[in-house]
Amino acid sequence: MTDDLSGVRPPNFSERHGYEPYPPPLQLQHLDERTRTDLWNYFYARYIDVYDDPIELSTVWTGFLGKYQHNYTLSRLTPELLDIVGGQPINRVFDLTEYLMQRSRLCLLRNYEGAAEGLNIILARNRVGYRLNVAEALIVPITNEQEMQSVETAANSDLPEVRQHLRAAVQLFADRDNPQWAKSISESISAVEFAARVVAAKPAATLEKALDEIKRNGKADLHPALIDGWRKLYAFTGDSGGIRHALRVGTLTPTQAMAQYFLVTCSAFVNLLASIDAG
Repeated sequence: MTDDLSGVRPPNFSERHGYEPYPPPLQLQHLDERTRTDLWNYFYARYIDVYDDPIELSTVWTGFLGKYQHNYTLSRLTPELLDIVGGQPINRVFDLTEYLMQRSRLCLLRNYEGAAEGLNIILARNRVGYRLNVAEALIVPITNEQEMQSVETAANSDLPEVRQHLRAAVQLFADRDNPQWAKSISESISAVEFAARVVAAKPAATLEKALDEIKRNGKADLHPALIDGWRKLYAFTGDSGGIRHALRVGTLTPTQAMAQYFLVTCSAFVNLLASIDAG
């Protein structure tokens, strides 16, 4: 879809040093330029620059755009669609996406499932918080605003070490061409460990010992089940079969979903610990 194989877009100076908000790991309300370019190249290759149209494009002109049939030409349709994909709000882009995919779905002999898979690959590669539900040809969310706000809040922590680890986790998760799920998970759990050390006033403590100290010194009424849960998560990421060690036989292979789970969960716990420290 693109000749740009450099992949990662590292945060700029303003983002790294707190002058601007750190970029979120998923796109929910807006689409960046590269995402729009990938989507347009996909639509152009599949629906416009073809000899055997997967769908009747004049229906897009009349049914989606609401134009007069006698004015339809491909040369008029193309810039109209480019304007939507290239610059209109995310909801309008997905309106068009659903319209095209639903009509592709009606033409089962035109490889709808292959088209759907290609679209979802683009959405995943570009960290878009939505996917195409293949069965219904509908765009559905894979996360929510509250989770992403939690990540952004934690990534702008007042604690430099916590901020460094979570921003590294975000960047490793967000590298669309070379995602590093295991390292992202490691950075997420390390952020929790540093935050717990600060609250416990134990600079060298492990996560479980720091949580035990927080419970013991009365700073927070952390339920034993919560402490035990984080103890197990920490052990899961660090033991011989965990994802923080080099992959080998018997090691669990990290996935995007797993990395996202740890990023959101660890961010939420960092924010909880910050509220304890502030209190």
